[in-house]
Amino acid sequence: MKESTHPSRQPIGDRTYDSWVHEAPAPLPCEHPNVEKAIELLREIEGFDGETMEYIISEMYMREQMLKQLIGTCDWRDVVYYMEERRELPH
Repeated sequence: MKESTHPSRQPIGDRTYDSWVHEAPAPLPCEHPNVEKAIELLREIEGFDGETMEYIISEMYMREQMLKQLIGTCDWRDVVYYMEERRELPH
């Protein structure tokens, strides 16, 4: 795979990637008290990774919804970058 610099790591106006990533999380759209408990439980799991999160999202039947939300809210340069990366992967 070609080596490249992730485009969203470049400055955006007077902001940098790190200033975007390390902002406070958005308020929860769901006020159910178990949401925070679930997040705490997930943080306690040793070895919790992206594949585990993907499994959980799939088990909750939320893959398409998550994809739609991520594409709709992330920087378009991220979408292009990851689509190009995906195209380069063997099928």
